[in-house]
Amino acid sequence: MDVVRALELGGCYERGVDTSDAQSVVDIRWAAHQAGRLLGVRTRVIVAGAGDPSDSSGTATVITLDGGVAEQLRARQGLDALLRSVRQEQTRTLVRPVVPEPRRRAPMPVGSHVVGS
Repeated sequence: MDVVRALELGGCYERGVDTSDAQSVVDIRWAAHQAGRLLGVRTRVIVAGAGDPSDSSGTATVITLDGGVAEQLRARQGLDALLRSVRQEQTRTLVRPVVPEPRRRAPMPVGSHVVGS
């Protein structure tokens, strides 16, 4: 949840990783993917080493590719508010169509039907 929270607040998450440990890199990529799914955005993980070949420490940075998460949430909230106001206005000004009742058959008079010919 740290990745989700960081992406929500700042659009970026950084963590130190051991670049020689493939599982730790896979774990951060998986966490980034899951955070992106929860937030509805695409993510990218950038792993950078320290620059010294003998040093396996590095930094994994998770970024969103679809703009800032906070911006997207504000946009969704704005669109939801707009949709609600349009629906309220339509409901307020809507003239309900007159729906005709189904036709009713008049009862046939007794003795007016012919039985077998």
